[in-house]
Amino acid sequence: MEVKSWEVKEQFCFPQSFGVPKEVKTINVTPQYFHEEMDNMVHINGIYHITCHVEFEEGEVEHHATSEFTEIEDLDLNGELGYFEYAVPMSVEISKDRIQAETLPTVSIETINCKAESDGIEIVWLVNCEYETHRPKTEEVVAEVRQEMIEEVEETLVLESSSHREAVVSNEQQSPRTVQEPVQEQTNVTIKNREVESPAEDDSELQFIFNLEDGYTKLSFPSNNVLK
Repeated sequence: MEVKSWEVKEQFCFPQSFGVPKEVKTINVTPQYFHEEMDNMVHINGIYHITCHVEFEEGEVEHHATSEFTEIEDLDLNGELGYFEYAVPMSVEISKDRIQAETLPTVSIETINCKAESDGIEIVWLVNCEYETHRPKTEEVVAEVRQEMIEEVEETLVLESSSHREAVVSNEQQSPRTVQEPVQEQTNVTIKNREVESPAEDDSELQFIFNLEDGYTKLSFPSNNVLK
């Protein structure tokens, strides 16, 4: 929401026959307007409708600053109290680029100040023009950065999940090798047992000699005869 404010001042004077303005009893300023879109601009055209009760007293007006004062020639008098209405033109222009789509600006009056002087009355009011604006660029940048951070976090989670799955698969593939190692040790033990049993071959050769058929002479003698 953006608010533009400015002051509007109007000065009024009256015919000398009414006397001198003594006090402003009541004052009201109401904006009445309509919207119109032209050339990428939103135009607010209308009036500030003024209704006022002024109390007069006898006397002569010293002077009328006709270049600055607006003269009110017709008043409804009720004794010393006069009533009048007046319309001050209103014209405001705002670029369509500044206004949120499908919204229209509004005009309101915040404060009204007035005073009576010997030559007339002065009325000052504060105008507020409010309208919805487009989202600031800073908010758009923050939103984009936030989205990028979310995407980075999601990507990191995906990568971590994928790495975890690969680690599990790798462990499953390596586990059979661990089981085979004891089998290899068992094979080595078997081979060693065979090597230990190999001396039995000498006993087989001796048994072969004793089992020879007839036709061969078997001599047995003590080992001390060989030395002689």
